[in-house]
This record gives sequence, C-alpha cells and structure tokens, in this order.
Amino acid sequence: MKIIMTEFYKYRSLSNLKRFIDILINNRLYAAKYIELNDPMEGFFLYDPAISRDFINTLRSEKANTLICSLSKKYTNGLMWSVYADEHKGCCIKLSITSKSWKKIDVTYNKNPVQINAIDITVDEILKIKSPQWKHEDEVRFIKSNPLQNYIKIKIDTIFLGMKMSRADVSFYTKLINSINPNIKVKKLTRDDIDFGYDI
Repeated sequence: MKIIMTEFYKYRSLSNLKRFIDILINNRLYAAKYIELNDPMEGFFLYDPAISRDFINTLRSEKANTLICSLSKKYTNGLMWSVYADEHKGCCIKLSITSKSWKKIDVTYNKNPVQINAIDITVDEILKIKSPQWKHEDEVRFIKSNPLQNYIKIKIDTIFLGMKMSRADVSFYTKLINSINPNIKVKKLTRDDIDFGYDI
C-alpha cells in the first residue's frame, strides 16, 4: 500500500527576517522561476533531431514560465541543515500545501538526462529528473505555469530550530513565532535528532 505524503519540509536560513515573517503572517512560500534555480543543469534534456523544432521551442518556453517550490520529505538531513539552514543555525518548517492549483511532482534522480523521442512529453516530466548528485535533497516539487503567481499557500505545523542556534535566538524566535501564530509548534533540535549519515 502506497503512503500518500501530505506534510513536507522547507529548510531555511533566518538571515532574511522579513521573508521569514512574511511566511508566518501570510502562510505562503516563495516559488522560484525556473531560471532562478541553483542547478545549472536544471531541466536539461536531449532530443532526437527528427523532433519538430517548434515543439522543442514550445517546451523551452513553458519551462521558462514555470514556477517551482522545492520541499523535502525529511527534516533530519544534516547536509540540508548545513547548506540551506545556515549551518544548523536556521530552521526547518513542517508544512502542508493548501493551494489547490499547484501540481505535485516527486523528483527522480537519474544519471541519464531526459531524452525526448516523441512530442508527447511534458515540462513536468522534464523537471522531475535530477542528477543523483542531488539525491540527498529527497525533493518534492510543487509547480505552476504562471509566472505572475510567485507564492504558494501553506499551513505551518511545526518549526524546528537548528541545533547550533544560541539560547538567546531560540528564545527570540520562539516568542516571535508564538506572537504571530500560537498554534505553530516550535522545537529546538539536538545533535541526536539529526541524521549525519553515520551508522551509530
């Protein structure tokens, strides 16, 4: 029986306090345009020379106009905390998606890029493939083909604070979060909560 996942995680630095407060007040996450993503091979594909040039150009145009909100399936990944959450001094937000118009795609990690051999492939199928070098992200994407709607609506359940966050910052962010939405749970993680990849 396949388990349908409804809760996801967003690792974040807290260096941009205004954006963090925006997430809390407006219950939304920013969705990046395709061209803003950090992998230069994002959306890369090969195609059969026999495929119509018009079709390929249409795919490229659709890809350029796609918004992507990247989330993870776990909040305990030590590498993700190091890279995306200010070296364990940031946070990770446990959330569910409340917007109905965004499409969920589970990223597949494959060393072979997308090969287009027919004109029935979609942008979704291209954007769900990434190199195995990114496998640690355990990524889920919500996408939408509307560059004018840069935010996706969410409901926040819990905010995990990084294991290296100072006691003063833990107090500050806990009070801040509770003052904006007392229904959000706040938990500071310890080293024992994090998966660093060791068999211990």
